[in-house]
Amino acid sequence: MDPNDELIGGMAHQCSHSLPAHEADTRLVRVAVPVLGDGLSNATVLTLLCAPGCAVQRDQVIAELEIDKAILQVESPVDGMLASWFVKPGQHVDFHEPLAMISLNSLGFEDMKPRPPLRQGSRLVQPISQPLCTPGGLNWSSLAAIRRVVPAAAQRIIPYCPTPTAGEPKSRRMTLTASVAWGLAQAMGSAPLRQELPRVLQAAVSDLSAAVNLQESLERDRADLHQALALASEASPDLGVAVSAEDGVLRTAVIRDVLNLDATAFQAVYRLAVKETLAGQRQSLSKVAWIVSSLGPQGPTAAVPVVVPPAFGTLFLHAAKGELSLWLSFDHRWITGERADRVLRQVEQAFVALATNQASS
Repeated sequence: MDPNDELIGGMAHQCSHSLPAHEADTRLVRVAVPVLGDGLSNATVLTLLCAPGCAVQRDQVIAELEIDKAILQVESPVDGMLASWFVKPGQHVDFHEPLAMISLNSLGFEDMKPRPPLRQGSRLVQPISQPLCTPGGLNWSSLAAIRRVVPAAAQRIIPYCPTPTAGEPKSRRMTLTASVAWGLAQAMGSAPLRQELPRVLQAAVSDLSAAVNLQESLERDRADLHQALALASEASPDLGVAVSAEDGVLRTAVIRDVLNLDATAFQAVYRLAVKETLAGQRQSLSKVAWIVSSLGPQGPTAAVPVVVPPAFGTLFLHAAKGELSLWLSFDHRWITGERADRVLRQVEQAFVALATNQASS
């Protein structure tokens, strides 16, 4: 990528100005305010999530903007080091306005001099001098959000006897994980999640706005609530599938636009998403509403998966001895136990219907 290219919402856009020679040498990438949505031209900077001098990874959320009572996450389009911010929390920004500069120079981590802490509100964020590495499980950018989740879980066990696949081409077979993911995709398009959940979250927004005495103490919760409402109201949400690469790093394959895919198209998109993720490609998780996870046929019979915001829940599956166990972990701030149970029932119905169709074809 040419250093004079400006990345806007993950897409390269040619700048009308040139970078100074010393900036071009360090291969700087400018990150700008992304497309905000129909009829929206400005936003307010809510949070800056890393300091100048910090290592950033592609798709890592580096800032949050508030737009029309919703939260928009801005992600780094590249791996590199955050060189500088052009904005500060509370500042109003316009569409395409520069937000930050990211250095692609790998030597920047070794040659970087100590920097003073960056003040974010009442907090001091200390920059680091080495790239961030995963602690062995989830990436660092997910950990802070997970700590705010109120965890809960529901389980459903259904009969499961896999049908023989002898003679069937491998390219036509849908794996168990893909079949359950298809069931979850159907649940995502159901009325409880497409109609009821946005209505419930909107009512919660109104209630929180009216609680004047809680305004300051619940500021972080308000941002999370607006983000949940925006995701629940998303016309084209994404579905995630947890995969573990050969290097042991846990990644999420993203299946786009799942509400508009039939079973055949879903299978093709599913296979491609997993293949690309295992090959090291990373995609934005900002629209992933639900995630499917499996440890394979040799894995444990039960597990409690974590919920990684902004997703509402993670569905763990395991089949053994004629039974399929579905364990749904969900964020109890947004999802009730009754709604979680309905999600599991809808997954079961879609899964059984798919298995019946495959057996009869």
